[in-house]
Amino acid sequence: MRAWLGPAHPALHDTELVASELVTNAVRHALKGPGRDWVRLRLDEAVPCLRLVVTDPGNPMSEPECLPLPADWNEWIPHMRRPGGMGIATVAAICEGAWGTYLTKREERVVWCQIPIR
Repeated sequence: MRAWLGPAHPALHDTELVASELVTNAVRHALKGPGRDWVRLRLDEAVPCLRLVVTDPGNPMSEPECLPLPADWNEWIPHMRRPGGMGIATVAAICEGAWGTYLTKREERVVWCQIPIR
């Protein structure tokens, strides 16, 4: 991200976090098998936001789920003890709800989001 955006870009840290969450999900949830060991990441700058698109080989049985973020710190503790589950909620919060997902005709999973530039 730093090479694409530069170290002083105002959305650099948000973009790094969102890209990390989406690529991790792609690696964890895509169906495995020969020829299915890839993830594509695309970043487009379209002021006033950055559009990030992550594509993977897909899994028609698995779709990203956005769990609600707990409002109180004490409500976070049970979520922190289980593996995963809050990544898409974090992405949705950073992107102010501007995200989505779909399967292509080849059943590749595409997750896109728009990161505000502040």
